[in-house]
Amino acid sequence: MHPFPQSVIPAVYSHLNAQVAFLNELPLAVSRSFQQACWLNIQLGQTLIEEAFLVGLSMVPTKRVTATLSVAASRTQPTAEKPRADQQCLSQPTADAQVDLGDTVSARLLELFMAGRTNSYGSI
Repeated sequence: MHPFPQSVIPAVYSHLNAQVAFLNELPLAVSRSFQQACWLNIQLGQTLIEEAFLVGLSMVPTKRVTATLSVAASRTQPTAEKPRADQQCLSQPTADAQVDLGDTVSARLLELFMAGRTNSYGSI
């Protein structure tokens, strides 16, 4: 019925369980990282839209072209600093995501390796 001898079946079963656990956990870690990156991009987009709206509101009441240009120029520097600050905020979650993926992969690969060694040698 089984292509393996009865003595090998528990080892094969444990190795397959380790593989399935790895294949289940890896997409979850990738999904968490992707979800966090999407959320941060949404926040960045909202910030940029708010800044553009505030610049537009401050330009509306001006009657002269020079006043409009001076308002726009005065808001350029603070608006340009926002993406830099947001980029710095994105770097920490990106590093955390890399660490999370690395931890997931290393833990599960170690488990797979140990299951493989157990299968090959009977026990460690």
